[in-house]
Amino acid sequence: MSRHARLAVLVFAWCLLVAVAPALAQELRLDWMKRVGSTGYDGVYAIVTGPSGEIFVGGIFEGSFSVDGVTVTGVSGQDGYLMKLRPDGGVEWGVSFAGPQNVYATDVAVDDLGRPCVTVVLRGSIDADPGPGTSTLTSAGDGDGALICLDAAGVLRWARRIGGGSFDVFDGVAIGPGREVVLTARIKGTATFGPEGQTVLSASSSGLDDIVIVELDESGNLLWHRTFGGGAWDTSFGIAADA
Repeated sequence: MSRHARLAVLVFAWCLLVAVAPALAQELRLDWMKRVGSTGYDGVYAIVTGPSGEIFVGGIFEGSFSVDGVTVTGVSGQDGYLMKLRPDGGVEWGVSFAGPQNVYATDVAVDDLGRPCVTVVLRGSIDADPGPGTSTLTSAGDGDGALICLDAAGVLRWARRIGGGSFDVFDGVAIGPGREVVLTARIKGTATFGPEGQTVLSASSSGLDDIVIVELDESGNLLWHRTFGGGAWDTSFGIAADA
């Protein structure tokens, strides 16, 4: 390439940078920022946007924390939370999922009506109802997975549990266009799934951890499930539903 050609390329690149830089700067503009946390260990493990631009955030916290006048309170140790924020960053509501042992939210999905479903790791027992009612879920072993589905105002719709004698948890949740809920879980040994005190399905691993895919309708009724795995360690890290 001649000296004049190299100069032309450099001039073009500079002009392109000058033209694109303002657009990039505009795209990266900070709209708002929130700090969520208590005096203990806090973390965000899941975030998703809803159909009207609302934002759902889930994770773990210790003690209690307040944001925009909304206070979320735990029971003891580390507990799980889910918060709903408006598009402008204002907090609309926040709820906790707490028990005597550590609990934390791992993933969240939202349907076209703005109703979230959150997966939670539980040990011991938790109250899945963030309101005045009670909906107890109890782990059968080292740790179980819970699926808790709320309405757009944060009121409990229904809850389900998966687990057995080992550490069996949900690794991801998604909601499809028909409001069906799809889940991926890992199990070791035999695990059961269903509402508290009920067994809707029972699945067993072939070796160490295996993968279970579950699809439910919008009311939490089982549509189908599949189990995948061999003699070694098999797991999943997320799931998606098509449009």
